[in-house]
This record gives sequence, structure tokens and C-alpha cells, in this order.
Amino acid sequence: MTFRLARFEWDKYNRAELLDHNIQQDEAETIFVGNTYWWKSHIRKGETRYRVTGKTFEGRFLTLVVTIKVKETLRVITGWDAEDWEIKKWRSRQ
Repeated sequence: MTFRLARFEWDKYNRAELLDHNIQQDEAETIFVGNTYWWKSHIRKGETRYRVTGKTFEGRFLTLVVTIKVKETLRVITGWDAEDWEIKKWRSRQ
């Protein structure tokens, strides 16, 4: 998927959700600097949500659930340490 990212949408809710998974906001953002693997996850509350797997600057693999907002804005819904099968999909696209 090609997406030109201009900004992230953050608030206390999605920051707290990531912190529950020991992920910092800035760490989550770093996966979008490199290669990512995107796939459509589901539609919820009228929004198409995607799962995105990528590698942080420190080498940690994360999978994030995101939705694309207006004007090239990405909102992270939740995230976790990528599972082995998710990393395998990421590697298959490199």
C-alpha cells in the first residue's frame, strides 16, 4: 500500500493503549520511516482499519492497528510486539 503520511493523530486514549503494550508513541512512529507490511484488518465504527508491521530504529518489530484520517493523517488504534508470522510477512516484502 502506498500512503503519503503527513502527520499522526494522538490523544490520551491511543497513547495509553500503546503504553499498555509497552510501546511509546515515538517508537511506534519510527516503523513508518522504513519498510512496512500493510493489510486490511476490518471495518469498525465506519472506518477501515489496517494492520501494519514494521521495524523500529532499535530493531523491535511492532504490529499496529491504524486508520487513515483526512489529509494524510494516520491514527494508531493499538499495537503489540509482532508475532513470528507477522515478521515473516514483513520479511517476505523486503
